[in-house]
Amino acid sequence: MHSAPSVICRRAYAFPRLREITWWQLASIWVRLYWYKRTKFEMTAPPPIELGKRRESDEGPKARLIKESIRLFARHGIEGVSIRALNKAAAVSSQNAVYHYFGDIWGLVEAAIEVSLQRYLTGVSAILDAAEAETSGPLPLKAVVEAMVRPIVRIASSPEGMASLQFLARMIGGSGARGKEVIAREWRGVAERVNDLVYHAVPENGREAAGAKALFAFNTALNVVVDIGLEAYWPLETKNTDRLDRYLLDYIEGGIRFSSKPIESCS
Repeated sequence: MHSAPSVICRRAYAFPRLREITWWQLASIWVRLYWYKRTKFEMTAPPPIELGKRRESDEGPKARLIKESIRLFARHGIEGVSIRALNKAAAVSSQNAVYHYFGDIWGLVEAAIEVSLQRYLTGVSAILDAAEAETSGPLPLKAVVEAMVRPIVRIASSPEGMASLQFLARMIGGSGARGKEVIAREWRGVAERVNDLVYHAVPENGREAAGAKALFAFNTALNVVVDIGLEAYWPLETKNTDRLDRYLLDYIEGGIRFSSKPIESCS
């Protein structure tokens, strides 16, 4: 098999004008052609794809806007985040993307609330379904409380999940009536189920107390988990997270079970 310079040399003798080219010039031409083809191939070849890893660009602009809005709203509130900041965080070039996908900023807020609540509501329903499948008759109050609290603790185990809980807590505490209304609307179906289960677990307290205490239980669990970290500085006998989780469940269950009697006025 002949080398590339010898092939070029033989072709040079077929063309009189090429006979004056020296061996060094032929070798130089061959090297330049070789590097030109190699460089051109490497520049145009697509980058390798790592299997099992999802590219960030695979998320559409709508999904990225929702994801980044949860993170930013949790940290700064709705009023503290501009459209420009949202677009930059979500890597969206169009300045009208929020209006295109959601109508206005509150359309984005509602979408973020729906996404943030969905994981929690799915977790509550899954635990209740499993408990009811194994129990004949009314569920014990402990099982209902577990279903309300455990999903919050699990969600908080990841930074993204904690951001969604912080966002929900901020919407409940500082977004005005509109934010509370959206959360209550999304939560309504599961809330009615939980209210009914709490009532049947502790029927002596009545339906009025069951509904109110179920609401307080959700709000308490959410705010305790969001404020996690205070226990590191509080004078406690234990810092073990599993034991603290158990005490939180006991605290909520005890509050639901306890019934205060109205104070009779003195005659």
